[in-house]
This record gives sequence, C-alpha cells and structure tokens, in this order.
Amino acid sequence: MNYAFDRKTILDQVMLGQGTPTSQPFGKASGAWTEELENYYSYDPAKAKQLLKEAGYENGVTLEIPSVPGFETQISVVQQQLADVGITLKVGAALTNTFTSDVAAQKFTTMYFSLFQGEPTVAVNQIVSTKALYNPFKNTTPELQAKIDAVQKGGADAGKLAQEVNKYVVEQAWFAPLFRVNQMYYHNSKVAVTPQIQQAVPSIYNYSPAK
Repeated sequence: MNYAFDRKTILDQVMLGQGTPTSQPFGKASGAWTEELENYYSYDPAKAKQLLKEAGYENGVTLEIPSVPGFETQISVVQQQLADVGITLKVGAALTNTFTSDVAAQKFTTMYFSLFQGEPTVAVNQIVSTKALYNPFKNTTPELQAKIDAVQKGGADAGKLAQEVNKYVVEQAWFAPLFRVNQMYYHNSKVAVTPQIQQAVPSIYNYSPAK
C-alpha cells in the first residue's frame, strides 16, 4: 500500500500543497523523526502490484473502512490510487459520536485518519503500543516492545530512543502515512506567536505583543 500512493500529488490536490509528504508517522517535534525515513516509500505502482502478487493477492484484495466526516475528499483520492494497484477500498458509514468506542471495540481492521504529532511517549502510546487506541488489536513483537520500553524509561533521551520505534514501524509498514500538514494560524504584525507541540493552534499564552 505504501508504494501505491503519489503523496506529493495527493497533498497538492487535497491540501493545496500545505504540508510535507512523508513515510513516517512521527513528527519532527517528537524527536523520533529522521531524514532517512521521510521518503522511505516512493510512488511505485508496479512494485505495489508485484508485492501484492507475492503475498497471494494477484487478483486483488478488498479493504473495508469507515467514512470520517471532513475526510471525504482525501478518502476518495486514496480509494482511486489503491484501485490502480488492485486494492479495492469499500467505504462504509460515517463515524460520528461512536468513533472512539468503535475503534476500541475492534470494529475496523483499517481506517483513514489524521493524527497529531505528539511528544515521543505520547505518540507511542497513541498509535503503537499495546495501550494505544489506534492499535486496538494489540499488535506487537518482542523486538518492538523492547524499543517501546526503552522510550518509556528514557527520560531526556526518549526522543532519540523513539527513532528506533519509528524506524521499526516504517520498515514493517505498520502505517501508510501520506503527509504532515502545516500548522496554520493567523495573526497580524502586532502579535508574536510561538507554535506549541501537540496543538493545532497555540494556546492563548503563546501569543504576545510583537517587539
């Protein structure tokens, strides 16, 4: 699946270019981000088809995902690019007020969603560890768990240690990230703003009179 996506085209079409294509689920502010993983998966439909064939899905495979309000356009583009390599994406009913409980109840094996770029321990516990909401099936390996344990005990070194977690889940294709959206907020020249990790919009105390 990672080879099926033309990330740059999706970003330009859906987000008007406001972001950065990426192959890694961790953001720069987490400390887990590394340059070598940014474009780990290239756009290569032929390779995607070959890998599907090797996995026994030469005749195609079907995945069912829920619709998510606000992501209809993104999902339709993803649906088309997956179809081009032989993966059928069946989009079901929209998730609304039961989103968290439905994910936790293991109702979906696959889903499309946008995640915030958090600090290393927070991000690991959100998407990777067996405690993570977005790992409802509790998938893990002894190797990965050892890397997670190191992060959680790493203190000031947690970010650096999280690079090993990031590398593992990218190489093992746990996710198919598309892009990291720009953090956008607006102010005039009389106001100075300091961006804040884990928040799309900085808190009010991060705004101050410009000097």
